[in-house]
Amino acid sequence: MKPKSFLLFLLLLPYLIWVMGAIFSLILIWPLIYTVGLLFALVTEVIPVLSVLGKFFGAMYFFILIYVFGIVFWGVPYTLFSIVFLFWSKNKSTKKIYASLFYSPLLLAFIVSVGLMMLGLISRSAFGRILSLEDWKNLGLLALLGATLFLIYGYAFVGIGMAGYKYFDSRKLFKSETDSSGDIHTEISPVNQ
Repeated sequence: MKPKSFLLFLLLLPYLIWVMGAIFSLILIWPLIYTVGLLFALVTEVIPVLSVLGKFFGAMYFFILIYVFGIVFWGVPYTLFSIVFLFWSKNKSTKKIYASLFYSPLLLAFIVSVGLMMLGLISRSAFGRILSLEDWKNLGLLALLGATLFLIYGYAFVGIGMAGYKYFDSRKLFKSETDSSGDIHTEISPVNQ
């Protein structure tokens, strides 16, 4: 795989993790709660130190659940961003794409906060209401919350992706961008044989 292809493939990472999170939180969690969870609850009564581990797993499940149900808020903006990013990156270098992916959560946080503000304004003014100061404050807090969550999750994904990129690069698993070996469209001329 070429480095540029790997970086563009990273755009699918939030969708892949969403599928895994949805499967885990909606299907697999219930058997785990009723088997391992009950056993864990009994063991924490005997060994109270393990209750910290239970709280950690509860917090981790909470973040997975927010992410899974948050697709309502992040799905459309992220999909639009990914499509625009793919078109933009067509003739860009790997270095430029790498740098752009690093700053993409900032752009997405801005897009989501503006989108949430617009959605709130449209929903409030659809009934002919004039927005009060309290409405503006609530919309601002909602936009701030959305931007914060986007930054947290966005940089978590960027960190995972960049760690994968560094790993592949350090192991020399990438093909050269100029290497055309293995390319289907290369022609073999009779002179080179």
